[in-house]
Amino acid sequence: MKTLPNPTQDTALWRYGMISELLHGCSIGLTLSERLKMAAERTWNRPPVKGGPMMGTTRIMADTLRHWIYQYRKGGIKALEDRPRKDKGESHVPKAIAGHLAALRKDFPHTNTETLFTRMVKEGRWNGVRPSRSALYRLARSRNLKRKPVDAAAIQEAHAFAYDSFGQLWVADFLHGPKVRVGRQMKKTYLLCIMDDATRYVVFAAFGWSEDTATLISGLSMAIRQFGSPEKFYTDYVARHIICVMCPPSICGREPDPAEIPRVGPRIPPHNSGTLLQI
Repeated sequence: MKTLPNPTQDTALWRYGMISELLHGCSIGLTLSERLKMAAERTWNRPPVKGGPMMGTTRIMADTLRHWIYQYRKGGIKALEDRPRKDKGESHVPKAIAGHLAALRKDFPHTNTETLFTRMVKEGRWNGVRPSRSALYRLARSRNLKRKPVDAAAIQEAHAFAYDSFGQLWVADFLHGPKVRVGRQMKKTYLLCIMDDATRYVVFAAFGWSEDTATLISGLSMAIRQFGSPEKFYTDYVARHIICVMCPPSICGREPDPAEIPRVGPRIPPHNSGTLLQI
């Protein structure tokens, strides 16, 4: 007959294994407090979960070990088992607070639970102490008052780029690569990656020595010669007029607009600025 694992008994045996050597006198004359201090500095394997393997390591405080010793001397291994909570399944949250939390969740289904607690404090419905915050979280979990995800329509609107076919939009970015030795010096490398937004297919990827405009235009030109011209091209480095000036009309598809070319030589924008080019 197959014996089912008993997690409670496994935990009790695990605790007994740690205190067994502390239950008897010490041959080298150390006191119990000294041995407890030494045991607290050791690393122990975690107890198995549902009869499974050991789960990592942990440390046990001296006071906890002392408590287990007293429990064992009082009731044996049975006393080392975890006792089920007498109030399991019950909630200590008053009905008025529970009802107000349920009403807030109905009015604000997408707001996180912590924000609802803050709102209850501001409204004077909860003093922030009694009942405890953990009791409120347990109530929210048991009554399914957790935050609901945003609906699919709102998620779709939040996506700036969501194209259906290959070639509608290409996205380019530079990634910092490793340093390699060139002669006696270490030289930084950069990875240029151009990817199709709809299919996530990488149309171009290559390492280079810089993340400048010339490197970007070179990679874009090679990708266009192999896969054709995309409808749109996005990068967070280069302004529109730089691409129009450096990229030949036969590739970009149009001449640069004189109004887009400033009189002073342009600087490459920072990472948080983006350029969407309609090719």
